[in-house]
Amino acid sequence: MTAISLDDLAAGGDGSFPAFWLPFQDYTAHNHIAQWVEMIVKPPTGCAPAGASCVSQMCCDGLGCDQATKTCQPIIF
Repeated sequence: MTAISLDDLAAGGDGSFPAFWLPFQDYTAHNHIAQWVEMIVKPPTGCAPAGASCVSQMCCDGLGCDQATKTCQPIIF
């Protein structure tokens, strides 16, 4: 994985950064897949408790979003 600076490239400079391996990457594989983002989205602050709406907020640990009611409910294994 590596990063590039689009601003440095646009200014005519070297926009490259050193590459690095991610812990889950197999260093014997040829995993050259381009990935990029246009906007960084921060995770929501806090979490929705049991019974709360999960439409605009993630459920707290141990809860999942019930698609029928759109509320956070305990995960049953």
